[in-house]
Amino acid sequence: MEEVFSTLQLSFAEAQTLAQDWECWKEPLIEEYSIAAQVWKLSSSDMCELARNSVLQSGFPSSMKVHWLGPNYVEEGVCGNDMSRTNLPNVRVSYRYETLIDEYCMIFRTLMKKSWP
Repeated sequence: MEEVFSTLQLSFAEAQTLAQDWECWKEPLIEEYSIAAQVWKLSSSDMCELARNSVLQSGFPSSMKVHWLGPNYVEEGVCGNDMSRTNLPNVRVSYRYETLIDEYCMIFRTLMKKSWP
């Protein structure tokens, strides 16, 4: 299971919950994070990355994303990470970005080797 989490960008949304009954919780999305942390034994860095991804993929207006993630949130890699807001270490963001670039390169090399009709 860890191998899956190491390469996928995960996030939570309110549309589908891990909690069985919405009415039981004052803050259902917070409960989602709590359950996920326990079930998958997520570290604080995992939780910060999950929260950042959730905001990035959300439908919140850009002004809210700037408030939560910083003014450069649209930039890729470390340039888009404001550690004072996301609490996400730059080394982790750098690793994710470098891995993504490596995967793009692998796909590109594979496509270049393929003979087209």
